[in-house]
Amino acid sequence: MHLVRRCFFSLHFLSIVFFQEMNFMEHQSDINSAMRTILIDWLIEVADEYKLVDETLCLCVQYVDRFLSTVNVTRSKLQLLG
Repeated sequence: MHLVRRCFFSLHFLSIVFFQEMNFMEHQSDINSAMRTILIDWLIEVADEYKLVDETLCLCVQYVDRFLSTVNVTRSKLQLLG
């Protein structure tokens, strides 16, 4: 249990240090917020199908958003990111 608390503390710290802007999708030239929404919906279906714990899905969405806030992604690579 101690390891779990340390992991969540580290993730919380990293989320503060690497906080992405609220409008990070505006910097994407080939994709938009609706496409991100479709990707997240697909990730939810995958997580449900494979019975993943909620924390796994939350981390996945955070990683996707952090990546999208720093790298310009093309439409053809968006599902690959997921």
